[in-house]
Amino acid sequence: WTKPLFPRYLATDAATTAPEGSVRVMPLDLWDLQSVRDFAKAFLEEYPRLDILVNNAGIGSDPERQETKQGENIVFGTNFIAHFLLTALLLP
Repeated sequence: WTKPLFPRYLATDAATTAPEGSVRVMPLDLWDLQSVRDFAKAFLEEYPRLDILVNNAGIGSDPERQETKQGENIVFGTNFIAHFLLTALLLP
């Protein structure tokens, strides 16, 4: 089992069907807390504020018992720790 690629397809589809310039795709890997930190830093450097944040990415199960780069269970790390960190970093 590897990381699903479907979020990239959704972002690409949104970028191609939305009016020009209204969608910005930025890299974010919830399996790696450093990626979360890098995303938050890049976002805050580019945009003055965040109006809405929907933490909707998640993993339903992990039959292979994988771990995040920081050694946490992949489900707990992705669904809870990464979302908490992302929210905390983006709050004013």
